[in-house]
This record gives sequence, structure tokens and C-alpha cells, in this order.
Amino acid sequence: MADVVVGIMTCRRFHRTRCRAQLDTWLRRARRVVFFTDTAEEGTSAELRAPVIAHTFKPSEFERIFSGGNWRAVPILRALAEHFFSAPAQARFAARHEPLPKWIYMADDDSYAFTPTMLATLAKYNPDQPHYLGYAFIAAPHLEGVIPGKRQPLFANGGAGICVSRGALVAALPVLAKCELEYTWNWPGDVRVAQCLVDAGIKVEWVRTFHAEAPGVIVHKKRPPPGSVPVGLVLPPLSEYPLMVSDCIPHLVAL
Repeated sequence: MADVVVGIMTCRRFHRTRCRAQLDTWLRRARRVVFFTDTAEEGTSAELRAPVIAHTFKPSEFERIFSGGNWRAVPILRALAEHFFSAPAQARFAARHEPLPKWIYMADDDSYAFTPTMLATLAKYNPDQPHYLGYAFIAAPHLEGVIPGKRQPLFANGGAGICVSRGALVAALPVLAKCELEYTWNWPGDVRVAQCLVDAGIKVEWVRTFHAEAPGVIVHKKRPPPGSVPVGLVLPPLSEYPLMVSDCIPHLVAL
């Protein structure tokens, strides 16, 4: 997992619940983790046992869906790219004789990743080529693009998590600041990320082991939530979402 930088979107209210469950399970295997939250008070980094970056929301006149943190997705992508994949960042890692990061995995604080499956999947791809991997979605038709009548791009579901290669991040670095300033319309955060990567010439690749469903839907064939369409998913999973704290108990016992 030294090859993968993990970025987790969270907020203060979930530091001691969802984040703790992740820290005590799959994040134990991650070497490079950054939490992105709404409030970083003194001691937050120590509490989460990882670096913390806080983003303060400044709404634009076009921004309507911000309570769920949708606006934060592109700033998170930009922060990870600049801190780990810019030329100066990669030079610092090399000077310290540290392994150079090759991928990012961005996910929510109620996502769960199976790191052996993740690493086996990523090993099939060249990290220096532009790859954007996840569970591909086309969102609801009422969420349209910047240009009237233009549909939003195919995107990787943010709950299942997305993996973006070093090659894709290097290609996207020149446009990320522009995306962050301009993409403030009524779109979910994962769609904004997709549009920004499309601007850099990178389209999503559907990897069917990314699961945008809770375990019960896939394993126990329970009815999915309203509006959810679990299509084409393959076992064993690379990720699952949403996962409540209680869902992590079996994994804690196994560890």
C-alpha cells in the first residue's frame, strides 16, 4: 500500500465513529492516508493518526448542493495531486529514498476497501499511463452540464471510491485549479471530478469490483435502496459502500 495515497472525505461529527472504524480495519494497511474534513481543531491529526486538511466552504451564486460536501471533491483531488504527484513532491520523495506514490484512492468515510483486491487490480495497469478507475455511472437526467442540454460525463461513483494513476494526475495538474474555480454548479462531487479529468483528456474505466452497494445487496441479495441500480458487479469486491460502523465488526474480529 506504499504505492497508494488514500484520501478520505469526512467531517467532524464522524471522526470518532466512521473514521475510527476505518482506522481500525482496512486503513491499518495503508501507509499514506490524508483525511479531508470540515473542521481541523488542535489534536485532530493525532486523533485520526494521519494528516488532516480542512476545507472551508465558500459558496458561489451557482452552488446549490453543498451540505453533503459535494463541492469538496475537486479540491481534494487537487490537494492530493499537488502534495504527492507534482514534480517537487515526487522529487522530495526521491530525495528521502521513499517509494514514489503511484495511485490515489479517494473515498467517503463510510466506504470500505479490500486492499489485497485493490493492489491486485492496480497491478494490471501502468501507473504512468492515464487511468481513472471505478464503478461507472450516468447520473440522473435532471443534473445537466455547464452547457444547457449537455449531459454530464460518465463518472466513477465516489462512494465506491475512485483510483487515479500518477499519469492521470500529472496530466490533470494544469487544469485542477481552473476546475476548482469554475465547476460550482449543481452537480455531485464525483461528477465534477469526472468532468475535470475529461478536460485533461481522461475518461473513466469501469472496473466491476468497485461496489457502490452495501454488502447485503451483493452478498445476501437484499433489495437495493430506492434509485440504486446494482449492475454488473463482480465478486470478490475491491470496495463496498455504504458501510456502517456495525458492518465493520466482523472485520475487526477477523483482525
